[in-house]
Amino acid sequence: MINDMKDAKLFSPLKLGRTVLKNRIAMAPMSMDYEATNGTVPKKLADIFVRRAEGGVGYVVIDAVTVDHKYWYIGRTTSLDNDKLVPQFKAFADRVTAAGSTLIPQIIHPGPESICGFKGIPPLGPSINTNAHGHVSRPITIDEIHKVVKQYGQAARRAEEAGCGGISLHVAHAYMLPGSFLSPLRNKRFDEYGGSLDNRARLILEIIEECRRCISPDFPIVLRIGGSERVEGGTTLQDMLYLAPKFEAAGVDMLEVSGGTQYEAIDYILPSHGKPIGVNVFEASEIKKVVNIPVFTVGKINDVRYAADIVERGLVDGVSMGRPLLADPDLPKKALANQFDEISPCANCSGSCVTRPDVPQCTC
Repeated sequence: MINDMKDAKLFSPLKLGRTVLKNRIAMAPMSMDYEATNGTVPKKLADIFVRRAEGGVGYVVIDAVTVDHKYWYIGRTTSLDNDKLVPQFKAFADRVTAAGSTLIPQIIHPGPESICGFKGIPPLGPSINTNAHGHVSRPITIDEIHKVVKQYGQAARRAEEAGCGGISLHVAHAYMLPGSFLSPLRNKRFDEYGGSLDNRARLILEIIEECRRCISPDFPIVLRIGGSERVEGGTTLQDMLYLAPKFEAAGVDMLEVSGGTQYEAIDYILPSHGKPIGVNVFEASEIKKVVNIPVFTVGKINDVRYAADIVERGLVDGVSMGRPLLADPDLPKKALANQFDEISPCANCSGSCVTRPDVPQCTC
């Protein structure tokens, strides 16, 4: 066990392309419910990320920045789907930078999970799937796939123009468009985007390659993957050990390993009382063995001393924390000062940070 966090690798810098992270703690993406209907980043939402930046986190990830506002993710959705949104996003990124951290937006297309069905627009998916709202997605056409790939590239370009430190792409959890294409639980296609693992991963690889084409060579791409969907018939660790080097070769600078699926195994995405600490560490450590880029993990990393230990042992290169940083935005600063007893702990209770029965916004 590390006695002095000043000596911990967790608090050492990490270089990703041209971006240097001051430490290896990330603020994981979380839907905050402070988003705006016009795709902008309201001050109240930006303040949450700036506060965590002030608390000493290495980088912050804003959740679900869509490439196409027509297909809303939730009722209010942050977007980078047109150039007019860049200046206000730059003001947000500049605030995070001034607070001593780095902003990395999570670029997404919600695919089957879009709430566009409430507007009479069927969601897009690899196949016919029903989302949590009971809306049935229609299979996206090849021409539409090519359009979405281009939209990802343009959103990545806008993120770079806005002064972000990189982008994150969400392809995990049999969720949203790329994740649902990858998972045999959702993808029942018979064309070049369905069937075999290589075919199911084709959309993700095309998105990575298009983003890389539209941004500078040293502008980092972080890829959130699922180490295992943990459901019979879903993607497995062996699948990801095969794909991870391909993602690296396509231009990814870092992997963030999560696990589970949005509907069948959400308790691995948001692990609570019944799940062990570091629920995805094993999968992340195995994936780390087959790539030459940094690997972070996420999922019930609610003790910073445990986080430091798994980084020190070389199991992972860093950690993403979500709810612990809601519980205490100053967690990194307090940890660096060895003030562990001063940290407000996350109990993994899945209270108003997740379920929010009476409080519409994401709080602890």
